[in-house]
Amino acid sequence: KKEEAHQKILLLKKKELLLKQEQEKRFEERARQRNKIREIKNSVSEFSRNIQSLAMHKTQNVFLAAQKKFSLQKDELFEKISEISAKKDEYIQRKSEEKKQREAKLLKLRALKRENKRQEEKTESRVLEGIKVTSMVAGLFLISMIGLNSGAILEVTEKYWDAEGYAEKQESTSRLVENSDDSVKNIFANIPALPVAGPISKTKNGFDTKMYLNISPPDTRIVIPKLGKNIPILTVENNARDQEDWDRLEKDIQDALHDGVVHYPGTANPGQHGNVFITGHSSYYPWDDGKYKDVFAALHDLEVGDEYFIFHKGKKYRYIITTRKIVSPSDVSVLEQDTSKKTSTLMTCTPIGSTARRLILQAEEAGVSY
Repeated sequence: KKEEAHQKILLLKKKELLLKQEQEKRFEERARQRNKIREIKNSVSEFSRNIQSLAMHKTQNVFLAAQKKFSLQKDELFEKISEISAKKDEYIQRKSEEKKQREAKLLKLRALKRENKRQEEKTESRVLEGIKVTSMVAGLFLISMIGLNSGAILEVTEKYWDAEGYAEKQESTSRLVENSDDSVKNIFANIPALPVAGPISKTKNGFDTKMYLNISPPDTRIVIPKLGKNIPILTVENNARDQEDWDRLEKDIQDALHDGVVHYPGTANPGQHGNVFITGHSSYYPWDDGKYKDVFAALHDLEVGDEYFIFHKGKKYRYIITTRKIVSPSDVSVLEQDTSKKTSTLMTCTPIGSTARRLILQAEEAGVSY
């Protein structure tokens, strides 16, 4: 412990010595700083005295040097003023040229605008002339279409301009359907059938129908109560279809359409499993002498759920429309024969006056009576 105390005393003495040394250093540093301050003060005093001496005792040389320096600065200032003046003149000239260019461009733009206005007036005049010509052509086309399809238009609009007569026709056909116990031939002997339109396209392939034979008698008819229609159904020979002579088949169908609607050869007969396919005109050439050239024009009024009847061999077959669609002339799938059920299809051209598309009404047999 005595030794430890002795060591602590030595350590404290050493620290005390270090502190004294640091204090001495600080004192020396302060002394140096005071000396520097005194030197600076002396220098400042000397400088101040020199300044005062120069101010009080300016020589002629100093004055001349200052005058020369001032003269040089004045010359430099005049040169800068001259340079600025030249730049100003250049700027004014450039702005003047730019103004002239803008005025020239403005004149060109005005001239171009006047020219464009003249061109627009000419174009507008041409457009108006074109509109007039187009309107005249459209009017002539509309008049010609109305003239060519007047029968079909009257057929479609009959329920509006002759509502009473149309209702009588509907009632008459409904009575015929209800009183179908008599022979089909006697029922329809004294009732006129109405007209048709739109040639059908050639259907050259897509199904095999050779298993069906068309043996419909002359008194086979289709009755559509909603439209007040009672139309004979005609058949054509199977030879052209069997020989795949499609041009002759088309001609045979078109010839038969003069006297009613046509049961497409090779499709099922009423009562058979398959598709009884019937086609008729919605419009046709007005100079054609056929009585049935627009008989299916009003077919567009039939909807899903409407009914029609086919009288065939003394039997009355009732069909309910299940599908209504519009297809292209090349879509021969509508002729397909699904032998698992008894169906019927009515087809005509659409829109009226055109052969661009086909209106298809597909129906299912809903009953048969005698």
